[in-house]
Amino acid sequence: MELQKKLSEKSFRVDQAGAEAEALITLNAISFLPLVARLTSHPVMITDSDGLTIWVNDAFTNLCGWKLEEIAGFRPMEFLHGPQTDLGVIAEVEQNVALRQPFQCELLNYRRDGTTFWIALDAQPILESDGTFKGYLSVQNDVSARKKFEADLLAEHQLLEAVGKCLTTYITSENPRVAFDSLLKHLLRLTGSEYGFIGEVHFDESNLPWLQTYAMSNIAWDKATRDLYEQYNSQGFEFRNLNTLFGVALTTAEPVIANDAPNDPRSGGLPEGHPALRRFLGLPILRDNRLLGLIGLANRSEHYSSDVVNFLEPLVVAIGQLIDACRRDAQRRQAEASLRETEEWLEETGRVAEIGAWQLDLRTKVLRWSAQTFRMHEVPPGYVPDVEKAVSFYAPEARRIIDEAVRRGISDGTPWDLELPFVTATGRHRWVQAVGHAAYEDGKIVRVYGTFKDITERRLAEEERHRLQSQFMQSQKMESVGRLAGGIAHDFNNMLAVILGHAEMLSLDETLLPKQKTHIKAIQSAGQRSADLTQQLLAFARRQNAAPQKIDVNRTITRLLDLLRRSMGENIDLQWVPGPDIWAISIDPVQLNQILANLCMNARDAIADTGRILLTTENETLTSPGQFRSSPLDPGEYVVLTISDTGSGMMESTLKYLFEPFNSTKPVGPGPGPGLGLATVYGIVRQNGGSIDVESDPEIGTTFRIYLPRVAESGRESSSSTDLSNLKKSAGVLLVEDEPALLKVGKLSLKQLGYRAYSATNAREALQMVQAHGQRIHVIITDIVLPGCNGWDLARQIHEMREGIRFVFMSGYGDSALPAGMALQHPFTVLSKPFNLQQLADAIHEAVALSSQAEV
Repeated sequence: MELQKKLSEKSFRVDQAGAEAEALITLNAISFLPLVARLTSHPVMITDSDGLTIWVNDAFTNLCGWKLEEIAGFRPMEFLHGPQTDLGVIAEVEQNVALRQPFQCELLNYRRDGTTFWIALDAQPILESDGTFKGYLSVQNDVSARKKFEADLLAEHQLLEAVGKCLTTYITSENPRVAFDSLLKHLLRLTGSEYGFIGEVHFDESNLPWLQTYAMSNIAWDKATRDLYEQYNSQGFEFRNLNTLFGVALTTAEPVIANDAPNDPRSGGLPEGHPALRRFLGLPILRDNRLLGLIGLANRSEHYSSDVVNFLEPLVVAIGQLIDACRRDAQRRQAEASLRETEEWLEETGRVAEIGAWQLDLRTKVLRWSAQTFRMHEVPPGYVPDVEKAVSFYAPEARRIIDEAVRRGISDGTPWDLELPFVTATGRHRWVQAVGHAAYEDGKIVRVYGTFKDITERRLAEEERHRLQSQFMQSQKMESVGRLAGGIAHDFNNMLAVILGHAEMLSLDETLLPKQKTHIKAIQSAGQRSADLTQQLLAFARRQNAAPQKIDVNRTITRLLDLLRRSMGENIDLQWVPGPDIWAISIDPVQLNQILANLCMNARDAIADTGRILLTTENETLTSPGQFRSSPLDPGEYVVLTISDTGSGMMESTLKYLFEPFNSTKPVGPGPGPGLGLATVYGIVRQNGGSIDVESDPEIGTTFRIYLPRVAESGRESSSSTDLSNLKKSAGVLLVEDEPALLKVGKLSLKQLGYRAYSATNAREALQMVQAHGQRIHVIITDIVLPGCNGWDLARQIHEMREGIRFVFMSGYGDSALPAGMALQHPFTVLSKPFNLQQLADAIHEAVALSSQAEV
């Protein structure tokens, strides 16, 4: 294959890239790519200055199946693009690449297995500090689901539009075959078929069906058949051979689907020279359980299916109405009877297709509506329409538009096709598509006519799509801010650990003067407040170290109630109304306290003088997805904690950014705080699988509803207490930390606690220390994030060397969960940075005890 040939040329082309590509690989792949891989879960590709692929992340491989070693040195279009990829978009991409400027586009790509998918591509040029162009960083987002939704919506719109246009064509044309020709063209376009026919079914003396066409594609294969087509097409061809695929549809009155027509046993073959028939779909047209006609479609690029049959049903019904009307018109030669039957057809078709018709006679000034138009306006029986009344149904902002359209249509015949807001006689607000045309007699406009269709559902679907897109973009923004917050907290916690560690060491010096101790306490207080702030950042980023427990919400709130009431002050009445038989939830009790404290403090600050705060709980089962202020929520069973206040509520402009960090809802001043309270609540609730709904009115107050998922009734609330008073302090402790300042203060702390202290700056040194000192090391304290090897991997390797060693892990990032697929055989403790000497002592004591038990 061509791709295999290209793969065989890979080494030559990579060499050809030259020293510049090699330098970029060395620079970017080592220093820049880890940062990219950590900051995004989207597929990422990096190309060099010649457009050759030099790096992709795992997300890219998972999306399209191509591994880096297979595509390195190739241009993206050589393995990602295919016959259906838009050449115009590719040309725009190449133009932007030639100009070395950033660009965004949506593109159809091909996976390694040949399947297709849509991506939204964001490509940014990579420039050195001196402006030298090095290549492109491309981030992709799989938008296949949205593209499919848009395609389905467009197809449905085109189907309904086809019905409306063809009905209009039938009404205005003297020859009904013009409408059938138009319908056949729409059928071929909507299904992607090469040719087809629409015909009426008749029955001979033996009651055997035969077909007379109203419309047929020109499939003439030589001059003789072409002349025959041109001669008889206007009056219709007759087909009586039932030993064919369409004959099966005629005799069974059932749809016929043949996706391998040449080998289908029902096929009777084709005349010599007839164009190939690869796939066939026969659609019988029924009316009142009578076989009225047949639609035949051939050679679709994809398979015909029952989904295609169902999709075309409205159009088949409309065609049936047309055939029926034509049949009656042929049977009833009198003009009055024909008109009556045509009007009956129009009303029925309008009802099925939900399309109303209207006509204004400019000579008599009489406006006529079809029955469907009366139904759509929801007017009472006996209502007589006129132009002024008709325009008054449109919303005030749309009346000028429709009035101008009608005026131009009457004056110069300009047609219109408008989508406008509309109010029915019963007060219902709808959206309608109003279409109008002019009719001429002797060169003069004598009437205007058109159709009227309710498109409310389509408009709502489009609005919902825009809302979901906006919600998705907001979610991405919040996730990016969360990643940033978590990264800041990680580095900040390391520095705080050094500051607080040294301060605590100093505070233990008994020779210090009282004045010096005062300064140290001030440093510790400020450091601890900073540590609390980082915990709020981690809570927002959903990376806060937490110990979820199965708890009784009512019991937990009752325990906290006295403290909350003292915090509210005398002028605020804090009422607690617990719900009955509230389900258990799984959450860290400290986090639940944070939720209550933050929301109650906000409620207190919103109350100017006197007021009321109401706390309630209840069980709620969501049977459909919930669309809440913070995030959507899947169906399921939830405990709902409600906090309502009678203070000054918030405007929609405030609610829009309610949960973003550093966005305070309080007035500017010395007391509002950093604006992390609601962001912290948001992070905690999302971390525990819940959501938040908010209602607020400046005149009434605010209500927060916190949804937290129910947990199974089995199990008990967690509690732990360990007697560690008699543990020995002669054990050896190895501290593994790559931050020099933190390593130094850690060793001081271990010596202060009376342990033999060993140290290592990375996993390699730690393994060497364990090999060198053997049984003298009982506990290893290690940072989870280490250069070249994380703390979890280090623990696994050391357990293979010495099973008796126990571990205490340190985390400044908040993400202390074991990686997926990894398990440690022994219990362990995780300390969140920064921690004090007592917390360190308790963790080591517990680990030493476990190590001693393992050695006994």
